[in-house]
Amino acid sequence: MVLETWVLFFVSAVSRGGGSTGYPTDLLRMVKLARLTRSVRVARVLRSVPELAVIMRGIMVVMRTVFLILMLLTSLLYVFGIIFVQIARDTELNENGEYKDVPSAMMTLVLGGLIPDMAPTTYAIAGESWLFAAMFLIFVFLGWYVGGS
Repeated sequence: MVLETWVLFFVSAVSRGGGSTGYPTDLLRMVKLARLTRSVRVARVLRSVPELAVIMRGIMVVMRTVFLILMLLTSLLYVFGIIFVQIARDTELNENGEYKDVPSAMMTLVLGGLIPDMAPTTYAIAGESWLFAAMFLIFVFLGWYVGGS
């Protein structure tokens, strides 16, 4: 796995980066084809352990439910974000700009109402990059879900 993750990535990046660098890319293509055989190994494991196949099928069924619940929660946040933007338009609530538009209102509702302990850390991380803050929130939600809190 280390070979696939680091060494092959480095070799492919070097071989693509210089155009015609003279590196033998045919060998690299053969190694990439050999990586495809890993899916055959997974199928073999699923056949030898039928309980694992049942668990995988259950996960696939539950994924639809989780996706629909996330869509429902997102739409709920969206509707309440719109309501809070309209209500807080010319009030003292909007002094900090927390309700200036719908995305910032949704973020304020999540960080103020659902996970208030994470608000300072998330805002500090968002100062660097919104993508980093989004990944942090995904981590917090996954940790909260797995931890059962």
